[in-house]
Amino acid sequence: MTLTQRAEIRKCGKRFGTEDEARHSKLALAGGHGVVPCAYGCGGWHLERIQTPARMTRKPPKDDGLTPAVRQMILERDGYACVCCGRTVIGQQYSLQDRKRRSQGGKRVPTNLITVLGSGTTGCHERIDSRRDPHDEAKGYTVRSHDDPALIPVMYFSEGGSGFTAWLLADGSLSFDGPEAGAA
Repeated sequence: MTLTQRAEIRKCGKRFGTEDEARHSKLALAGGHGVVPCAYGCGGWHLERIQTPARMTRKPPKDDGLTPAVRQMILERDGYACVCCGRTVIGQQYSLQDRKRRSQGGKRVPTNLITVLGSGTTGCHERIDSRRDPHDEAKGYTVRSHDDPALIPVMYFSEGGSGFTAWLLADGSLSFDGPEAGAA
């Protein structure tokens, strides 16, 4: 091999004589690499790393500790809508938001969960999580560490802007007369 040929190989990297050889190489068979003709004109075939779009490489959702039955109960209670703005969550990104943070002793139970649009970094969920709007606490969307979420009512809004206040009960229903009225 001459010095010129070595320079071409270094410039191009590993090359294969035919497209078929390249397709049957270990890297190509393992996935993540495509076969392309040489861009530098060596006449060989090379492997190129395939860049997959971020949306196609999404991680599976984290296990949030909720059974499908409890998740369904919360969504039905909240009318498949965000409690903050009243917009439907069907076909949109939504979360079941902890009113009292789990790091502060909050549990994944119906009295502590509300349906909101967005994730921890977008939409209503992000606004509530950031605690930048003091009205969110007054509406019951966040609960302080020393409070019991079952005793703090939640303000529900419809898409038109009208709303009502209700207490969240452990059985996944609402009470309009206070937390004790639902227990009796």
